[in-house]
Amino acid sequence: MGWPEWNRKTTGQGEAVPMDTTRLDDWLEKLLCEGWVWYAKRLAGDETSRIGRTGPGPHIPWELVRAILSSGNSRSGPLRPVIDLKVDSHGVGPSRVEACWRVRRTSLGRAIRTMQIVDLDDASPLLDDENIGSLAVFGFRRLPDNRPAECRVWVCRNVREEDAVEGCLGPVDPDRSVGALCHAR
Repeated sequence: MGWPEWNRKTTGQGEAVPMDTTRLDDWLEKLLCEGWVWYAKRLAGDETSRIGRTGPGPHIPWELVRAILSSGNSRSGPLRPVIDLKVDSHGVGPSRVEACWRVRRTSLGRAIRTMQIVDLDDASPLLDDENIGSLAVFGFRRLPDNRPAECRVWVCRNVREEDAVEGCLGPVDPDRSVGALCHAR
């Protein structure tokens, strides 16, 4: 089963026309049934361009992507792995981005290791401050022959899409994310 194609219709102002959740359902089915490492989270303000700092981008838990991005010999993987990223929800990409390993502090002061996706295009929906708080689903998989890992992303554009994702994956609160390594059927 191939990835569902994005409906490229736009309004007169270039905005994507909201779609029926059937395409999202097909996208989720592919992600969950074909051995992808997936992760769902709400996009935080410090991950978008709103803060204005250099290098904004979403953070993904290190444990979930280590198996996909590590070289096998290294416990932490390459310092700046290359990823081919496509934001399917908005028909953006593919584009080649990098990831950086980071240590972040929680509000309680606990250190957590993450991978931050950086070098995103300024027009990426992942950096759009209108998407702060939006539910985003990331799917990662390693490709053969030492090619860059692939990442597919869906940034929910409305409550119907968020309900469809949470109906499939469970609730995703701003302070709690969900993710898993799925095995091919």
